Amino acid sequence: VALLRALAQSPERPDPVQTARALDAITGERSHELVPGVRVCMLRTPTLPPATHTNCYLLGGAELVLVDPASPDADEQAALDGVLAEQFARGRQLSEIWLTHHHVDHVGGAQRVADRFGAPVAAHALTADKLAGTVRVTRTIRDGDELVVAGDAHAPTRRFRALYTPGHAPGHLCFFDPDQRLLIAGDMVAGVGTILIEPDDGDMRLY
Repeated sequence: VALLRALAQSPERPDPVQTARALDAITGERSHELVPGVRVCMLRTPTLPPATHTNCYLLGGAELVLVDPASPDADEQAALDGVLAEQFARGRQLSEIWLTHHHVDHVGGAQRVADRFGAPVAAHALTADKLAGTVRVTRTIRDGDELVVAGDAHAPTRRFRALYTPGHAPGHLCFFDPDQRLLIAGDMVAGVGTILIEPDDGDMRLY
């Protein structure tokens, strides 16, 4: 929605991909509401070109879940802190961090956020194994688990189903909201470029 608004307000006919990459600068915001209770924050990460950013999601209302706090960069981490501060000012609190998988461009800021805000980290058991000694995973998520995030007056309670989707990474998870038909796909889908299947870490047949 934010992208369409930015395109509609442009006096020229800009390239939509370039507009998407510059969306934060165009709107002056670091996060954008997809539907009530689902926000996305694009964070610059050490991902592979031509991609430059990873999507970090903020889910819920009274309770907030942060999915893939991705960036190890101090400026990007500060921007994410600002997004969280806006939500805390509304009386919301961060209850948990979910990880789609273990790659650094998805978990680069996870332990810092967990330590700073006292939020536990949840991921697939295979992701927890990969992150041992780097990120403390305190709860494991299994295929088919229903994950409920409490809402409030501005955002409904949301129920996500965990989908185990190995291939890109052995413990990869997607999170599906059947009510909105909304999928947080992690690295199962790329907006720019393509998905890497590393021979030592991935499995093209499973993917």
